[in-house]
Amino acid sequence: MPAEVSSAVPTPAAIARGLDIDEKYLAQVIEHLSAIGSSPLGFRTAGTPEDAAVAEFVAAQLRDIGLADVAVEDVEVDGWRFLAAGIEAGDGEQYEAASFGGVPPTPSGGVRGPLVSVATGQRRFLDRQDLAGALALLDWRDDRVPPAALALELACRGVAGIVLNCPQDGAFYQSPGALGSFDSQWPAQAPPMIFIRREDAAVLRARAAAGPVTARMWLDVERTPKTAGHNVVGFLPGEHEGPIVVGAHQDGWFRGAFDNASGVAVTLAIARALVRSGHRPRHTICFSTRTGEEYGIEDSFYDWCIGAWRQVTDTHPQWASRAPFHLCVEATGHRDLKMLVQTPVELAAWARRACRTAESEGWLPTGWRVGPPASGTELWPFLVSGVPGVAAYAWGTPFSKTDYHTQFDTTAVLDFQHMGKQARLHALLILDADRDPDAIIDHAARARELAAIAVKAGPAGADLGAAAERHRLVRGRLAFTRIGRGMIALDARSRATYPHEQAAADVTAIQGALDALAAGDRAGAARQLRKAGDHYLFAYLSEPALAAYSRRGRPAVVTRSWGSRSHLTTSPVLWRELASLLGEAGSRPPGPWLEASLTSALTKAERERDKRLAAMASTLGTPPHSAEARSS
Repeated sequence: MPAEVSSAVPTPAAIARGLDIDEKYLAQVIEHLSAIGSSPLGFRTAGTPEDAAVAEFVAAQLRDIGLADVAVEDVEVDGWRFLAAGIEAGDGEQYEAASFGGVPPTPSGGVRGPLVSVATGQRRFLDRQDLAGALALLDWRDDRVPPAALALELACRGVAGIVLNCPQDGAFYQSPGALGSFDSQWPAQAPPMIFIRREDAAVLRARAAAGPVTARMWLDVERTPKTAGHNVVGFLPGEHEGPIVVGAHQDGWFRGAFDNASGVAVTLAIARALVRSGHRPRHTICFSTRTGEEYGIEDSFYDWCIGAWRQVTDTHPQWASRAPFHLCVEATGHRDLKMLVQTPVELAAWARRACRTAESEGWLPTGWRVGPPASGTELWPFLVSGVPGVAAYAWGTPFSKTDYHTQFDTTAVLDFQHMGKQARLHALLILDADRDPDAIIDHAARARELAAIAVKAGPAGADLGAAAERHRLVRGRLAFTRIGRGMIALDARSRATYPHEQAAADVTAIQGALDALAAGDRAGAARQLRKAGDHYLFAYLSEPALAAYSRRGRPAVVTRSWGSRSHLTTSPVLWRELASLLGEAGSRPPGPWLEASLTSALTKAERERDKRLAAMASTLGTPPHSAEARSS
């Protein structure tokens, strides 16, 4: 961030410093939003009356602020409205429960069956249980193993319902007495699921260990497929059309005060402060709140960030190539957490400069860090559509493993003075991007990453290496559209990566398995093969369940979400080969077939890797605004 100089034109930092960020207004907005809920526990989710109520409130605020062309814009979502859930065991004692977005309801009287503890759901444990018609008490310990995957295996074994909990040292919800919720990715063929407190799960587990327990679980939710969710927009006119898009998701689990009523409040407070200051931006700024970030599509591998996806593809598709910048405003104002700015490599240096400026101003009292983008925020659907931007929010393990997505996400965790300070970082990012959106994009940083990939790829990366050298000459926003759409991808675990990297990882894993097999090391071959595709789930999923899970992530299946633009890789399914290496009961003995099968899978993975490397080189092409482009 350039140092301030004496000038008639104030710097972005000076403008941000002078804004009247009203802490009382922040509190009023959050208190109003967190009071809206479909049940005594809260919940305001996409495509529900609560969603509509939030949208109308936000639209009224934007009109009062004085923004132009304020509108509530309908987008297609699958509605899921939580009303109540619980379980009753044996003597009639009832335990309160929640559930995850997209999980189907039970019949009106609930589901009854023997309660069976299945630990973490590993197959070797399930094989010792009679689960037909049972209610499976399932421990979710590992955040790398999604409950939706375990649900596929339990469905294969005929369970009638799933009672999920996070035990001590589990994946999430570690605060005492915590209930939990999440988007579910729930498969259509899976049974209903409820989530209970770990303390209640311990009681039920002990009772089941002492003798047979018949239980009844119920989940009361309303599902409305392909209904209207509600985004809200309002515009602060500038000299150029833009718009710069500033967005926060308005839906939330439980009360959702921090995640993400705080983001909505910060977005409104910045718009309010800019209007009251009389500031006219260079580019029109769209202030927006969006539905369906926490959940928005049923029976989908990628069921989150749907409102933002619909906004940039259906409602305002022109933004993909025209919007100069996008800021995703997430949870802000937690008294213990650092600010995290997630950014593509092109904006990383700029984001660090902005954070250093904000730190020097005293706006980041708990510190900050800059990291790569992730698919868990509304930054992702904008990036893969071609819009450069960042997500900025307070985050860390002290919240993500304890109160995140629990009934403890209330105003009690917020510090409004702290929130007002952090909001000035958001304002600074908006104002500095508005000043010169072309100048903040560092295409050379992307070129350096791609050049390193090309070297690692060897001969298959030669074209990419040449294209990366040309890409160093690129300037401006225009080229990012191709980068967002062609270079930003997800791997088998939904982690941000380059399009070729999952296939490259599959090649390394399968080749490692073949090398170990040639050396007579079957255990080593199995360890290598577990690293390919979804085979890290081998201990949990039988062959049909793993095949079903892998199919759900294929590009042709995820057409209703941003997954369709995330360059997903169809990795091989080698369950039988892995079972053979490990000597599983009923598996085919190792022999020439095993090496032949792995060799065939290796060839396909190599072809996929090389095809993607070529596509990445083609994506770069001849850079616009380069010397070569100008001369031609």
